[in-house]
Amino acid sequence: MRKITFFSFILFCLTCVGFGFAKGQQKIDSAKSKEFWKLNQAQSFNIKKGFEYGKKMVQYAQNDYEKSVANSVLAENRYMLGDYVSAVSYLEKAREHAWKTDSLEQKVRVLNYLIVSYRRAGLPYESDENFKVLQSLSKNLPAESRDAIISYAQCKMYDIDEDYCKSAAIRKKYLGFYSKDDQRSDFDKRFQYTLLCQSAYVQLKCGDLTATYQIF
Repeated sequence: MRKITFFSFILFCLTCVGFGFAKGQQKIDSAKSKEFWKLNQAQSFNIKKGFEYGKKMVQYAQNDYEKSVANSVLAENRYMLGDYVSAVSYLEKAREHAWKTDSLEQKVRVLNYLIVSYRRAGLPYESDENFKVLQSLSKNLPAESRDAIISYAQCKMYDIDEDYCKSAAIRKKYLGFYSKDDQRSDFDKRFQYTLLCQSAYVQLKCGDLTATYQIF
């Protein structure tokens, strides 16, 4: 059960699914809330309409948590299209709202995207500063979750910097958090498969063919 909880948390921090509560929560219109989360679910399965859905989510958002999620959706869509400057703009709004909530998961998720978006946008200093915030915030997490989240963020930073050997070394440690004997859902197994593919790629870019073959 501990492993399942750990995987669920990691997956949340890297995707657009989840619920949270805001400080000073006002009365919520259940119909608007239902439509908001319906749109959130829809955008995760339709990349082409993700930005359109995100805009509608902003209109339906009723508290800081939902506003943060909506801006995260807009940011992630811009990021996937290579518009990193716009992604940063939306993520800064997402962060502003996230910090008004009690949701540690949303804060971690926004920081993860800010770190890579700043770096892609040519702002390494801002990326490094947000990584420091992530390290500080992650102290409130269980050790296993904290180490995995920090390691994954470092991997992405090194990938963007094209420092593949450092990325490969950290990914080796990152994969060590998981055991192939663990019983997980199919979604968790697909997530682990993705991690293995990424690890094989960076080992190849680093020039370590032996490690690449071992991962395959």
